[in-house]
Amino acid sequence: MGTMTFGIFDHIEGIPGTTTPQLLRDRLDLVRTADEAGFTGFYLAEHHGSDLCMAPNQDLFIAAASQITESIRLTNDGTEGNPISVLAYGDETPVLDGSGITSTGGLGGYVIQLASASWNHIAGLEITNGAEGGMAVHGDTHNSIIEA
Repeated sequence: MGTMTFGIFDHIEGIPGTTTPQLLRDRLDLVRTADEAGFTGFYLAEHHGSDLCMAPNQDLFIAAASQITESIRLTNDGTEGNPISVLAYGDETPVLDGSGITSTGGLGGYVIQLASASWNHIAGLEITNGAEGGMAVHGDTHNSIIEA
């Protein structure tokens, strides 16, 4: 029998009496604690424009969580009709600086990992200073577009 692993599926729903900034700080604390406790994954569902998800943008929340965790897999897969898009805005070139990432061996030192992630579109980013490299695509990743 294999080892059982645990993950979290979250909506970040509103809590009466809690401000949105405090709610997001509390949720980031939850992700950090789950990472430290050995949880293997955190999935943030998308429910834009409703009380079921107070994150203004799932990608921004996942990016913030990636800066305070070490080994938990953070994800929010897209769908055919609604891919997860991480794109430059207008003439801007976002820079993802991985200088704070330390190599944990294997694939742990990349700035971006698409690990069995589906329906993603990544374009117009500059990725720098990953301990192992800029981006790793592996596992059952499919239907994703990656552009320079």
